Amino acid sequence: MIKTERSGDDLTVTFDGTGNGITENNFAAKLLGRNSNGKLLYGYARLPWLNYLEPALSACMPKIDKKEDGFNIAVEVQNFGQVSSEPADIKIVYSTDDQVVEVAAGTVRSLKPFQKTTIELTCGKIFEAAVAYALKVIINPNARHPVTLERQITPVPKLIKKG
Repeated sequence: MIKTERSGDDLTVTFDGTGNGITENNFAAKLLGRNSNGKLLYGYARLPWLNYLEPALSACMPKIDKKEDGFNIAVEVQNFGQVSSEPADIKIVYSTDDQVVEVAAGTVRSLKPFQKTTIELTCGKIFEAAVAYALKVIINPNARHPVTLERQITPVPKLIKKG
């Protein structure tokens, strides 16, 4: 421990960070213990380079329904952040051996904290029956750190003939 500082009912404790195991991707530092009276004591680290009050948009995998002239695509997007989001671009793509194919694109409206919405998109007849696609949903595809979700799906199941 390097120093302590009182702020109202709170106490800020500064530790030497050398050799703590915190990395750019793993930074959930927590403190658990007991105070001098034996009561539970807990704390957490707030890293100075992170903005904790920002929107955190997250998408579910799309639901794809076949229609006569193509496909309807419904993507649920939720803001897990503590502040409202700005409108955001959303794009759905899949990759083949040598190229990225854009399935559909749209806009996610501004969402309040913990609010969700469903984005309705359409595309032409681009999916084949019984073919698995590595589908990727990208929020803010042109941002420095786009949010992505990727999964293998088969939008059009194999048709089974009866009788």
